[in-house]
Amino acid sequence: IIDNLGSHTGNLTPYEFRNRFDFFVYELKKRNITSLIILDSATAREFNEIALFSVYGAINLIKRENPYTGRRERVMDIIKMRSTRTPVDFVPYRIGENGIEIIEKVKYE
Repeated sequence: IIDNLGSHTGNLTPYEFRNRFDFFVYELKKRNITSLIILDSATAREFNEIALFSVYGAINLIKRENPYTGRRERVMDIIKMRSTRTPVDFVPYRIGENGIEIIEKVKYE
């Protein structure tokens, strides 16, 4: 787990970030290392989401207000997962003793 890649991007141009990130992902794959790379939303916006093009999958963890209950909830948006069917809707989750737990059954279209 690499948390948080954003702390290593200071003063990089989008071009430099893309080159370094592509090389980093390439080296991990070449060594057969499965990894979870965490990129904060501010850094992702700064580099126009270009990291999404280099990775196998991307999940965005969000807090939002539930329109039915008026309460805040945690949801994930599975942006992409190559070679895998992904849900179109947000997936509610909670962080429990065993880590991230999906609250509702995932629906696919």
